[in-house]
Amino acid sequence: NRRILVELLSSWGMMAIASANAADAMRAVDAAPHPFSLALIDMNIAGDSGVEIAAQLRQWKNCSATPVLMLTSADQPHDSANMPAVNGFLVKPVGQQALLEAIRRVVGSRITRDQEPAAPAVTPMRAARRLRVLVAEDNPVNQKLAQYLLERRGHTPMVVANGREACATTLTERFDLVLMDLQMPEMDGFEATASIRQRERDSGVPRVPIIALTAHAMQGDRQRCLDADMDGYVAKPIKPVRVMAAAMTTAATSA
Repeated sequence: NRRILVELLSSWGMMAIASANAADAMRAVDAAPHPFSLALIDMNIAGDSGVEIAAQLRQWKNCSATPVLMLTSADQPHDSANMPAVNGFLVKPVGQQALLEAIRRVVGSRITRDQEPAAPAVTPMRAARRLRVLVAEDNPVNQKLAQYLLERRGHTPMVVANGREACATTLTERFDLVLMDLQMPEMDGFEATASIRQRERDSGVPRVPIIALTAHAMQGDRQRCLDADMDGYVAKPIKPVRVMAAAMTTAATSA
């Protein structure tokens, strides 16, 4: 998914531009004020050949020396000897760690240590403790990104689009953790958290950890979240290492 890749690359400090086909890619290259540092190309993109796109990129001044990583399916043969414009291959679905390592291999180590994905606890991309996580988020891109990050680490996410749905879902389902967007339609994250906490007090059910997701890291936001009886706070844009670190720390503390 292009949007998830863009969000993931952005979280590593890169400026990513997505194109749906060869024509869009060429227009992006032509309009770019500076050479691109990397090109990620699907072997089959909207009916176009990824190999041909890579060859075309080499003809453009902005991409004549740009490293190219080709995304392929397991059943697609890739012979690097016959594809001189391609610097490396990745078989889909691509793991976050594998993607990062491939980028480092062809581009160089430009990603700082604190931007790396969290180190795996047992096997690559898998956490030692698997969690059921409710994601309350109205933005479709952030929904998919959060779901992707959690599933890649072996967790089981459920996504709802507003605070009212979050309250209704926690009434019938048990979760190890809730990722709660603060700004949502119908009922925001603060109202939803207050409703969930009141129900927990009234019914005596176990307290579910709640981590706030907010679009702006405004001064006082963290304290406001803690005052609202939330357990953690992560500012958007969603950065994988920060979200997973907060999630695992909160879940471990509440276990």
